[in-house]
Amino acid sequence: MKKVLVFSWQSFGLNDAIEGFKSLDFEVHTFTHQDVYMSSSKEFDRTFYNAYSARDYEFVFSLNYYPIISQNCQKYGIKYISLVYDWPLMGLFSCTVINPVNYIFVFDKATVMDFRRGGVNNIFYAPLAVNVERLDEIGRGFYIEKDKDVTFIGPLYNEENSFAKKLEGASDYIRGYLDGVMKAQGMIYGTYFIEDLLTDDIVKELERIIPIEFNRDSVIEKKYVYAYFYIARYMTQVERYKTLKDISEYYKLYLYTNNNAPNLPKAINKGPADYLHKMPYAIKSSKINLNITLRSIRTGIPLRALDIMGCGGFLLTNFQTDFQEHFVQGIDYVHYDSNYDMEEKLNYFLVHDDERETIAKRGYEKVKKLHTFEVRLAEILKIVYGKD
Repeated sequence: MKKVLVFSWQSFGLNDAIEGFKSLDFEVHTFTHQDVYMSSSKEFDRTFYNAYSARDYEFVFSLNYYPIISQNCQKYGIKYISLVYDWPLMGLFSCTVINPVNYIFVFDKATVMDFRRGGVNNIFYAPLAVNVERLDEIGRGFYIEKDKDVTFIGPLYNEENSFAKKLEGASDYIRGYLDGVMKAQGMIYGTYFIEDLLTDDIVKELERIIPIEFNRDSVIEKKYVYAYFYIARYMTQVERYKTLKDISEYYKLYLYTNNNAPNLPKAINKGPADYLHKMPYAIKSSKINLNITLRSIRTGIPLRALDIMGCGGFLLTNFQTDFQEHFVQGIDYVHYDSNYDMEEKLNYFLVHDDERETIAKRGYEKVKKLHTFEVRLAEILKIVYGKD
């Protein structure tokens, strides 16, 4: 039986990926080490060697890409397959990405194209996946009442040490410029142009108030960090707050988030929902499940959207280009292109139960057929071994 060595970390879907490999007749072994985020670690290297040398593995696999794993795989000449589910991911801006042993799969097609234009040819597009069989077991054998009108699951990004707080130290011009840029971006889905509008002067001012340091092997530009790690996150905070505030004024809105929400007094905050148990139940008990994509995800389908459809939930999401390649708007899911459009669709689908349930069922069936880990990993392995 073929063997795979899987890096075990605090990753959404880790157990689902392991089950996916087992369904493809792989024998799965795991290893872990706390130094995985370090650029070098003798302790990590030793742990890797002990795990790798114990058996004859086909490849090493991880959810998200880690430079230190790539370095070790390069050293021993073993393939390293990674499926990225977080974006942005600092590890992908390491010079290790060009290691020949790497097969890096990213769920955002625009990002993949950027890397390829930059000469990184071992990065590939692959949408994310879910374990529908596991999700089906949640609530099996009893009826789950859809007693929630609208549910949002995810972070609000309203931590005290936010980008807005740090921006208070900038000049009036910088604050005004960025405010205008963000308002323009906020009106457009399907692309992200903030990075292109950060001039050298703007970047210097941001560096003064928000200094950043890179690992020695990093190849990322500072303006990319500010655009995607800071501004995109802040824009998502503002967008989620405004959207959820508007919804809570007219509908029974349930939040499942690890953040406090004092500025959303009419929303019902149920606290964090763990990925394996509480989240699927929350989705299944909601008439409409809302996805508001993190702005740094330019075109990709977020994992939460697949979670919702994989649970048989009705998905209402902002527009993301990659949806069009895999799903049909109005058939498998519904997207909105403005808050007004979103409110119109909330009004409509909350009273058209049969149509809403039909769309949810079609989305579920498509995910079950085409977007499980068994399917996705088989597609990935075909690319990896078809390339050699």
